[in-house]
Amino acid sequence: MTDTRRRTTLAAVLIALPFAVAACSSSNSSPKNATSGQSTTAPLGQPPAAAAGGKADGKFPAACSLITQDQAKTALGDDVAPGVEQQTAGGNGSTCTFDGAGDADDVILQVGPPAIIHHAQDLAQQTQPVPALGDNAVVYGLTGNIFDIYVVKGTTAIDISISKGGEGSAPATLPPQPVADALTTLAKTALSRF
Repeated sequence: MTDTRRRTTLAAVLIALPFAVAACSSSNSSPKNATSGQSTTAPLGQPPAAAAGGKADGKFPAACSLITQDQAKTALGDDVAPGVEQQTAGGNGSTCTFDGAGDADDVILQVGPPAIIHHAQDLAQQTQPVPALGDNAVVYGLTGNIFDIYVVKGTTAIDISISKGGEGSAPATLPPQPVADALTTLAKTALSRF
């Protein structure tokens, strides 16, 4: 299984479980087109907020409205395809994926309830706090080439991941400083848009 498939599967598990629990436990909400897989793209360098209606659902901003293709390209250090947005299971948040040229190269932004932060941190072997960013923010490495930042601001959490090259079999480490800086810059941008 390639690193991209592993990462996609992990991302789906990380965000689907808490969202599904939240959706099932809500007595007065109705499903919101959770399985449409609707693609949302915009011209190069512009977030697709208008195409996505600015919200992934009635509560959270659309993931692809939070960073641009150019910003994802700068963070990855390589070309990326336009962001593709998908709502999470239960329609309680969304994921935007900017695929890079390499098989295991991408930038993924997820937005939803803060419960995702706890599931992600449980998988991390080492985390490093990021001061003065949201209410709670940490960076960590899932493997030696997949690095994340998780930020909670109020009732919303974002997860931004940069994956660059390889099969991901290297042990998890904290991100190198340039990667941590790129993740922090993306998170600041995303937070400024909601």
